[in-house]
Amino acid sequence: MEAIPRDATKRCRAAVSAAAAVLAVLTLAPSSLEAGAPAASPLHFSRLPGRAVAGESVTVAVAHARAGATCSLDVGYGKKSTQGGLTSRPAVNGTATWTWTIPATVEADRASLVAGCTGSKRITTKLLVVGSLIPPRMSVLKDGFSVPRAPVGPPTSATASSSRTNRRTQTR
Repeated sequence: MEAIPRDATKRCRAAVSAAAAVLAVLTLAPSSLEAGAPAASPLHFSRLPGRAVAGESVTVAVAHARAGATCSLDVGYGKKSTQGGLTSRPAVNGTATWTWTIPATVEADRASLVAGCTGSKRITTKLLVVGSLIPPRMSVLKDGFSVPRAPVGPPTSATASSSRTNRRTQTR
């Protein structure tokens, strides 16, 4: 049996070691190295108010969208209604922005926001929606005049001619 030269043995060991290293890197590599994976900085809400008032406008933006991506936003109020008119839009410099008016009829609750851009995972968050101030309903039960008690002593022109409007109200 003929002996294998030392150089060939070293080269063989180096090739096996290199193949094992490549296999380990590919096995343990993060998913960001895969084709079609999200960008290094994930999509996130870059503009999101702490709360919004029903009947007023609100602006929401997402950042870190891929170049040329088209982004969409879905808004749901409770289990009953969704926000209409929010169209898909292209991301400009990695950012997409939407502005809309929350319907005045929306009850105070947390709105659900779901945003997504092509090439990125969809993201979700909540937005606190508070009701607008509604003036109390009042109705007048009686409308009329009352006469002040007669003063002690001689009447003066100020007390003799005064009359007060007495409105009794009831809040519903």
